[in-house]
Amino acid sequence: MNQPPPSSRSPLATPAQAEGYLPHALSRLMNGLNARLMKALRPTDLTIQQFRVMQFLRWVDVASISEICKGTVIEQSVVSRIVDQLQQRGFASRSRSAASGRVVEVRLTAVGVAVYDALDPQARRIVEVTASVLEPAEQRQLHALLGRLFEQVQKLEQEDGDQA
Repeated sequence: MNQPPPSSRSPLATPAQAEGYLPHALSRLMNGLNARLMKALRPTDLTIQQFRVMQFLRWVDVASISEICKGTVIEQSVVSRIVDQLQQRGFASRSRSAASGRVVEVRLTAVGVAVYDALDPQARRIVEVTASVLEPAEQRQLHALLGRLFEQVQKLEQEDGDQA
């Protein structure tokens, strides 16, 4: 393998520095979890993003496209396409909101609920086995820290939008 001599490599590209870089660490964790989840999803022919939208809908029962976007942190155009795909497969339905006819509400169908409920224990098991290396108090602390970091990202994103 032809690798450049060490002196020509970027000092930011060293594995030791990458390990301390939060986005790298989170990306590695998510990619590893998603790879395991993809194996569980394979028989259903669902993508990770389709599963995440179904998961969110299962948690909230009904949501608008913008609420799904906010809850899953997936772009609106992608969520709209995912909802179309789920609807075509009979896993989700759309209807006009009784409160505001302009808002389209999305919910899982009975078939979508059954598909999600069959997958949920496998998805939870993947997370449980992964997190089992942490004590319960460490797991709670990790969730709290990740929540705080996510809130900060949202706050910074909002500030960036206000300055635009």
